[in-house]
Amino acid sequence: MKHYKPTVEVTDWSVLQAGEMVAVTGDPCFHEPLCVEETAPELGVIWVRRKSSGDRKVLNAGDYRIWRMT
Repeated sequence: MKHYKPTVEVTDWSVLQAGEMVAVTGDPCFHEPLCVEETAPELGVIWVRRKSSGDRKVLNAGDYRIWRMT
């Protein structure tokens, strides 16, 4: 199992790309890395998927902080 560590907060969501692993703060339900699936920076949203359950969620830039994982 690969262990990820949050490294850099992403303040410009337009730099995120599909396939990147991220951590999310601002939602107590997210306690594991998430995979970016789609981005719409012009709308201020990204879609992420939880690897363990396959759940998909849209995140609004005003509600969450995103951390790029390494």
